[in-house]
Amino acid sequence: HLPALVVSGAVPEAVVREAAARVLRVKLRLGLFERPYAPRGPVSRAPHRALAREAAARCAVLLRNEGPALPLGAGDEVAVVGPLAHATTELFGTWVLDGVASDTTSIASALSDAHRGDV
Repeated sequence: HLPALVVSGAVPEAVVREAAARVLRVKLRLGLFERPYAPRGPVSRAPHRALAREAAARCAVLLRNEGPALPLGAGDEVAVVGPLAHATTELFGTWVLDGVASDTTSIASALSDAHRGDV
């Protein structure tokens, strides 16, 4: 949609150019132009899983705790709905090129496992 917004004048071309320049400056500082490709060979996922789990736990956000919604009580129920409730490969996102579906757990399954099937 961005090209159409630039053509229509809703987004100035200068804003796009500045955003691109910021990205390129960061990549330059990180040395990505000197080493543009990752080393070949297998990449171990195991060392990164604990960090990924911690990051996922820390990035969960409750927008509004009305009622209060949290913490859940022992008898409270949770509904997991929507097209991604039981998805696995869709959870990889566009930045994962070599994801393995068997390495993932759906949101519904993870909640069920964590709460002994009471989800």
